[in-house]
Amino acid sequence: MKKNKTSNNILGYRGEDDRCHGLAGMAISLAGLDALDRVASVSIDYAGPMVRFTGEFYYGGSPSVSPKATWHRLIENYQLTSSLAVGNVLARCLLRDGGTDPTDMLNSLFETIRAEGAETCRLEEDELDNFISNILSRSRRIFGNPRLVPVLNDLAEIIRRERELSGRALAEEMHMLRLI
Repeated sequence: MKKNKTSNNILGYRGEDDRCHGLAGMAISLAGLDALDRVASVSIDYAGPMVRFTGEFYYGGSPSVSPKATWHRLIENYQLTSSLAVGNVLARCLLRDGGTDPTDMLNSLFETIRAEGAETCRLEEDELDNFISNILSRSRRIFGNPRLVPVLNDLAEIIRRERELSGRALAEEMHMLRLI
């Protein structure tokens, strides 16, 4: 997902602990979408995105794949990356910070999500509204649960200690924490 200049300031991490909790929130979002198998690795030390996906995620298709199937893959990947970003924000605000209002961060993030959806998936304004509403609703159900706080903290601590985890190792750690 591309970042614009305004989102960089609002969405920036306040330190390593914040970054670890954001990545833990992304991992929980992946588990909620049953998409952990698409993760090659995660790391708080990566210069770019903290989640690296398997080649299947990036595979654009071939001439033998129908345009409809290719479009569905684009939408699926768009949903996945958008959910990761929203999960990152909600984990940091609602759980790590004990209920900090995420509105400004989400609004900034939604600008980027809208631009990406319009450009990459050719979604119309009403489709984008519905898409964002669905992601936000699903994410709020997950991250609105205060019982998730100790598990999120445990996962963030594992991420801080290990620095980098393969997709398989991440899934195993989440299984041990009873997240999946």
